[in-house]
Amino acid sequence: MKFPAFNGSLFFKILPVLFLLSFFVSCVSNNTANQNVNKENNTARIAAKEPSTASDDPEELAKTVKLPLTPEEVLWMPDASVKISGAGVNTLSANSVSPGGKRLIAVLKFSDIDSEALISQVSKIEPAKDVTLEPEDWFPAELIAESETTGDQSLKGKQYDARDFAQAPYIKGRLVKLEQPGYFVLEMTTF
Repeated sequence: MKFPAFNGSLFFKILPVLFLLSFFVSCVSNNTANQNVNKENNTARIAAKEPSTASDDPEELAKTVKLPLTPEEVLWMPDASVKISGAGVNTLSANSVSPGGKRLIAVLKFSDIDSEALISQVSKIEPAKDVTLEPEDWFPAELIAESETTGDQSLKGKQYDARDFAQAPYIKGRLVKLEQPGYFVLEMTTF
């Protein structure tokens, strides 16, 4: 029985190709394994996180943002999401949060006199824009009930610039005067 002659040059040409092929296969399998571990870690971290609850402490809110007038009632949540829409409105949605960015949403209720004074003050910055707002589940029951009567689960209002409420780190925002008497929604962000 005859064995074929060993051709060394062919062997050394194929060896690097086999080496690279095995390297790529191992990288792909490690990458998939790492992605699965990362997904499991993220899921565990999300599950362990306590659900957020809104605060009704006006003094704590006043330490976080400027309050040009004192509201009768306040309900607020840091790092909340709110969806505001309307013609020509640049929406600050939950998807637009930059890494490390924070968001604060507050529902404020003012007396009729303070509501008029606040609107007069903020309307000097820029004209109001019509907007609709989808209430969060932590909004006051009165506002949630009102949104359910509209048929589209939304609240209507006028949007104003909220720079009078800005206080580092919350530097940008908007104030929405809802159609419901005395109610405003304040949205402030750090970006």
